[in-house]
Amino acid sequence: MPDPNLVAMRVIEGQVLSEEERSFLTPTLLAQLAIGGHLQLTDNERQIIPAALLANLALCCDLQLTRAERDRLPENLLAQLVIGGKTNVEYEELSRFSIAVQAIIAQV
Repeated sequence: MPDPNLVAMRVIEGQVLSEEERSFLTPTLLAQLAIGGHLQLTDNERQIIPAALLANLALCCDLQLTRAERDRLPENLLAQLVIGGKTNVEYEELSRFSIAVQAIIAQV
């Protein structure tokens, strides 16, 4: 099995990886490479990224989170992303927030 760090270095150097090579990258490396603009995450890769890293990607890379990705985030973290204008929620998702948070979101 190739060293994930060496695979990541190949991406940084501009080499295109096969799906198999990308599978050796850890979720953390995938997120770091995406933040650095070195690769676009596939849907499968986005699913293995932990929720906190997804939130960081939404913050710094203007990554639009899907409904399934938003559902994985804790309420307080999702609320911060919505209030900060880094993601949107659908009307039916508002019910997961407290009344106070809903009021703040309505003002944004």
